[in-house]
Amino acid sequence: MSFQRPAGVVRWVARVSAVCSLGLILAFLIGEPPVASHVTPSQWVALAFFPAGVGAGMVFGWWREGMGGAITIASLAIFYAIRFVTTGMVPTGWAFPALAAPGVLFLLSWGLGRK
Repeated sequence: MSFQRPAGVVRWVARVSAVCSLGLILAFLIGEPPVASHVTPSQWVALAFFPAGVGAGMVFGWWREGMGGAITIASLAIFYAIRFVTTGMVPTGWAFPALAAPGVLFLLSWGLGRK
């Protein structure tokens, strides 16, 4: 663990915050899982990107910060695009971006670690 360099600090902040975000997402899913019969096909597609794609990006970010961060941010953007196309509006509030914020930190860590 390299806490001497800014990239090392950002990397560990990204990792810890990713674990916290994933834990919170899992708590929501376990607390009130989606009922398959009540979920529309477009909602299943959106769920593939948030929380599944965002979560996969954060897990992948532990090994490849740049790729994991890119997957996380791209999944969030695609989720917003799907919601806009299917409902005519994007989700509001801070929760979705806050839960995906570790992806930005993974990208920052990757950028700081490059020579």
